[in-house]
Amino acid sequence: MPNKSNLRTGSRLKGWWRFRNETLERAAFIVAIVGFPLLVISTCAVLYQFIEVRHIASSQNHILLSNLFFRDANTAVIDAIEINAIDGKKQILRKHGGEYTDTRLDNYLGDFDIIDQVYKEGLLTEDELCRSFSYYVTATLKNEEVKQYMAKNPDYFDGIKELKAVVDKSKKKSCHSL
Repeated sequence: MPNKSNLRTGSRLKGWWRFRNETLERAAFIVAIVGFPLLVISTCAVLYQFIEVRHIASSQNHILLSNLFFRDANTAVIDAIEINAIDGKKQILRKHGGEYTDTRLDNYLGDFDIIDQVYKEGLLTEDELCRSFSYYVTATLKNEEVKQYMAKNPDYFDGIKELKAVVDKSKKKSCHSL
């Protein structure tokens, strides 16, 4: 026969569960009402942070590429290309009466391959590419000595050619054409 104390305990447990179920239902309702907007807001915050991280990475890459490209060895080649554009006489390579070796011109042109790769990976924006490098892409490819050098080495220097295509297609005002 059931004990009276067991019956009282059982009825207290039933009451506890009923109270607990109502509380759980209320809590679930509150979580649904409050939780869903919080989920949407936190998802938007994560997306915003992701965009900001990409922007920071792009800016850092832009700074590093500028340091790589505008080092002394390259600025000397750039100077020769720009002087040649003005007077038509200044040569780049020693074998043509200039100051620089084939290796130095190779390194200069090879830096455009690095810039192109970084751009293709989305780590450099079109605006950054145009503002910092489009002038040099165009000026370099207009130089006859560089054209001849690239024609003798057709398996190399695709980066500068692909960057020129980007510059030509760009609608950005900062992409310079000479």
